[in-house]
Amino acid sequence: MRRASVSLPIFILTCVCQGCGDDNVGPIKQPTTPAPVTVCGDDTIGVGEACDGIALNSKTCVDFGYVAGELACAPLCMSYDESACLTQLCGNTTVEGTEVCDGDLPPTVTCMTQGFDDGDIACAEGCLTFDVDNCISWSCPNNILEGAEPCDGINLNDETCQTLDYWDGELACNDNCTAFDTSACIPDTCGNETKEAHETCDADDNGTTDCEDLGLGFTGGTLRCAAGCREFDDSDCTTCGADGLEDGEICDGAALGGTTCESLNYWGGELACSSSCTGYVTTGCIANTCGNNNKEEHELCDNLDTGSIGCEDVGYASGTLKCQPGCRAYDVSECTLCGNGVLNANVGEECDGNAFGTKSCMTEGFLSGELGCTANCEITVTSCINGCGNGVADDDEKCDGGDFATTCQAEGFQSGNLGCAPDCQLILTGCIGGCGNNIKEAGENCDGTDLNGVTCDSFSGIGCYGTGLKCADDCGSFNFGDCSGC
Repeated sequence: MRRASVSLPIFILTCVCQGCGDDNVGPIKQPTTPAPVTVCGDDTIGVGEACDGIALNSKTCVDFGYVAGELACAPLCMSYDESACLTQLCGNTTVEGTEVCDGDLPPTVTCMTQGFDDGDIACAEGCLTFDVDNCISWSCPNNILEGAEPCDGINLNDETCQTLDYWDGELACNDNCTAFDTSACIPDTCGNETKEAHETCDADDNGTTDCEDLGLGFTGGTLRCAAGCREFDDSDCTTCGADGLEDGEICDGAALGGTTCESLNYWGGELACSSSCTGYVTTGCIANTCGNNNKEEHELCDNLDTGSIGCEDVGYASGTLKCQPGCRAYDVSECTLCGNGVLNANVGEECDGNAFGTKSCMTEGFLSGELGCTANCEITVTSCINGCGNGVADDDEKCDGGDFATTCQAEGFQSGNLGCAPDCQLILTGCIGGCGNNIKEAGENCDGTDLNGVTCDSFSGIGCYGTGLKCADDCGSFNFGDCSGC
């Protein structure tokens, strides 16, 4: 409850009696104007008051160094009541005063730093403590996988010694459920090329076992070890003599697997198979003498030795006939058909004598004239007549001499004079300007980024200011749509 204090003016009435007769009464002084009354509690700040009720002179808790709260006026109106002001405010995401958190927690604060094993931690209501309701503590062993446990008791999460790259054995979980106990697992030594007691074989070490010992009807071949060292690989074991090519056999009787004397780098002949089916018999093959520069009876040619055969004998006009690698075919790369008067485009001829096919000066881009043909059957255009230089801008020319089929404006400039090069190509150096080159030129108010010093403020008459003035696409006006206040 507020207390009100009232200051009452004291009036002193002074009567001066100047006579006691009926008609001799002197003048009476009127009382002075009373001072204003100041009342604490009337919600009006009076003389000498700092505040009054809800009238706080626009002050708040913040003016007194607090972060929030409700400022009030003290009972005698001479000072402020700061008891409801706050030095901290939960929910403003700033840790203040006695707060331990406020809003999102930093990465350094987790369930684990608070003594738990996993889970989600948050800031509790009031910001004075952490909310650990969703934090988790694991129990080991309870045969249940929890959190980051790789195993728990007999629950090994489907892992075995084999899945952990051991050969075999009994996998277990350690006492605190943090790792597997592999002490009873057998190390995997497969690949060390030595057959261990637990292995069937290892690389080429099969113990005393061979193909015949498998009881599968093999008569020979090479027994190997399959990947993993747990079983044999009998793919190279054979039953040689059955005239059928089997895994592990190079050949068997007439079954040569597609191999020939030629594929073994012989010239030809009859290839046979050894009695063990492990190799070829090449006594019936003809030695390959190709490359000795001497044409043998079985060879068509050998390097430059083509016998009496020349380019003319194989359908060409002239040239040098050679032998292809292998001595079984001629090399006609240096033979030529050029000179026989017949156009052979398939061998690269452009012409041959007067044979040009469908080609002419006109198809080669000239107006008229006669094509020529070189000794190498290549077209020459020295006698063709070009249209450029006749003083007339033809269909494929923009200019010819002083005749122009276009203007500076049509080429994107504002004005100027075109020039024509000797090859009938335009010379544009005499053309002037062109909207879009970011240079203000004659006839333009602006061009791209060149605003000629004009700004939004230049249009203050229509209320424009600020930045954002642009040049219109036609370079003849401004676009002040991005200016402020327009």
